[in-house]
Amino acid sequence: MLLVLGVGAGSFIPYVLSVAHHTSPIVAGYVAALSSLAWSIAALAEVPAPPSPRAGACWHSLPWPSPFALFGVGWSLWAGSLAATAAFWTLFGAGVGTVWPHLASRLIGYSPTTERPFAGGFVTTLQILAGTFGAALAGMIANLVGLAKSTAPVDVAHGGLLLFLAFTLPPLIAVFASARLLRLTDGEARVRQPVSAEPSSRSDSEMA
Repeated sequence: MLLVLGVGAGSFIPYVLSVAHHTSPIVAGYVAALSSLAWSIAALAEVPAPPSPRAGACWHSLPWPSPFALFGVGWSLWAGSLAATAAFWTLFGAGVGTVWPHLASRLIGYSPTTERPFAGGFVTTLQILAGTFGAALAGMIANLVGLAKSTAPVDVAHGGLLLFLAFTLPPLIAVFASARLLRLTDGEARVRQPVSAEPSSRSDSEMA
């Protein structure tokens, strides 16, 4: 949920680009949609991958680009770089999309057998709630930093910077939460792993 909260702040990207840097509304809207496109492509690319220890390591390392990308979006909006804004916002969506399938598979796969049907629905519900709560939180922060009342381009750009700086904290916390999740699930996987039988029968037959 912490990784998805930043999606709500994306609704302010077209406003900041249009008011602060005079970007056309259609271009600003396409830039805001890049995160969703990158998320979908990255998630589809990760789904066919079979579960492996490398998938766990991937889930542990990939949350790091999310706070970096949100910080980059804030800086780009303040600096007025359209290309950098698009690149960092795409990086954020790709980072979340790559992590999400591994997170969902771990939540479902390591749930009690009787609760797995509910765990699948919980992942979808959590994603929807995170996006909704993120949008509400973004609106509240935008009001606190004065983004809604600002009319000067400099003030709007500064408000966009503060907004995305505030949203770098949740994915940063998610990095440490993911490490905790990995330790718990990897420990359970070692407990569940059956002990391989010794090939004693084959050795006995060869000695005979």
